[in-house]
Amino acid sequence: TLGVIGCPALPQNGVDISDTSGEGVIFCCTSSWAGNLTVPRCLELVTQKEVAWQEVMDPVKVNTNIDGGIVVTESLEATKDPSRGSFWTKVPKLEGCSAIPMDSMAKYCLVARGDAHVYLRGAPTTTRAESVWDHVGALLVQGAGGRVTDYQNRPLDFGMGRTLSGNVGIVATCGLLHDDILEA
Repeated sequence: TLGVIGCPALPQNGVDISDTSGEGVIFCCTSSWAGNLTVPRCLELVTQKEVAWQEVMDPVKVNTNIDGGIVVTESLEATKDPSRGSFWTKVPKLEGCSAIPMDSMAKYCLVARGDAHVYLRGAPTTTRAESVWDHVGALLVQGAGGRVTDYQNRPLDFGMGRTLSGNVGIVATCGLLHDDILEA
């Protein structure tokens, strides 16, 4: 399995998406490895006949150190509509944590490279089936050492067609907090 995500507005380091001076980042992963490189570096390498991608990319790993506080990334839409609420605010283990609101599936990238510890999509009562193309980032988090399931602790099933109709929401974590979130 191979996953690739392009994040043209995401800085190489950090999460300040208002900083438009960045070059953007490309993330690639297999089931046991994940890495990234800047967009200009990727474009430079594309012209070469053969590229050993794992040798030219910087490896990424999830961050299991929560001593400085837990960081959750969530949809920007969730912060705009207070009636929707954010499920993570109801999880006792996540009480008082900081949040990085962001649109796009770059949220998975933040968990994979250690800028965030948790990304939750939906809630245990979610009935909407997610589109498969929105969640290739799940492979990135797993390749970086994290864990991704639905709220019923089932792996995401990409074999159901265009949607993840066999899953209920999505829980992507650095691994450390996963079981606590599922129990909430």
